[in-house]
Amino acid sequence: MLHRTLLVCLFTVFGLQVVQAQGETPVECGTIIEGEFTEDFQPRHYSILMSAGDVITVSGSPLGDTLRFTVGVYAPNDALVAVSEGAVYAFPSNAPIARSGVLSARGNYRVTAHNSSIAIGYGQPCTSGCNSGGIGVYTLFIGCTLRNGTVIEPGDAIPASRGSISGASSGVTSAPSFSGVGFPGLAPVDFANAVKLPLIPATPMAGAITPTGGEILGFQIDASAGDVLDLSLNRLSGNLNLGLVVLSSSSEVVSYGGLITGDTLSTRLTLPSAGQYTIGVFRVDLLPPADPQATAFQVTGTLNP
Repeated sequence: MLHRTLLVCLFTVFGLQVVQAQGETPVECGTIIEGEFTEDFQPRHYSILMSAGDVITVSGSPLGDTLRFTVGVYAPNDALVAVSEGAVYAFPSNAPIARSGVLSARGNYRVTAHNSSIAIGYGQPCTSGCNSGGIGVYTLFIGCTLRNGTVIEPGDAIPASRGSISGASSGVTSAPSFSGVGFPGLAPVDFANAVKLPLIPATPMAGAITPTGGEILGFQIDASAGDVLDLSLNRLSGNLNLGLVVLSSSSEVVSYGGLITGDTLSTRLTLPSAGQYTIGVFRVDLLPPADPQATAFQVTGTLNP
């Protein structure tokens, strides 16, 4: 009874209240994603599909020495199933880590990073009247142990058979037969079944390509004619060749590039017309690696920088 009374007092004194998750960014097991707190008491939400029998571990790291934050994982019914270390409530930390037990339910779980405390008994972050962990840039690392025993570390690719958000398969894009000297070209890439997610401007968006799959991951953004798009593609791990294309709403190729042996690519382009643009990432095989490895990447796009 005393414990419950203390929690009620904390709920009142520290201004804890139910926070509805809005603007959830889809992630998956193996994701490494960067985010930013731009104001005090600011929750950042991510959505991940988990299965019964899985275990999820989420750890965080701030950029710099001043930011502190907490990490929580919520079940599909909003029950708190994992939270960074704490007793009655979790304090902001420079190395938060939340480990779940074996999950009982299948569905979309919510991962929340918050630059304040979380009242463990209520599962809700403090939104006013308590100490803020500060503002700044952070990185989340999401790892999983699947029911079948498969371990997916941050930076690994999720198995294609699991049906993740990047699991639309349409074959690897290989160079056509060519006997001359120079660039062999690439086969067409069909985006009809590609998984497409909204691009959050100026925020790294993570994805992964598997050695045996033909995943195509698309990020969509609305723009006006004449808008300038700064675009970067970074390889986080693995060695697969990656293609990067920007398509207009009418499937016109506005820009194309790729990573063969390099790890970074950046470009700036002026968008010719108003509409929804798709930034697509897919595997190509211009110089196939001898030992193909699952490849994790990040795409960052900024309009009118």
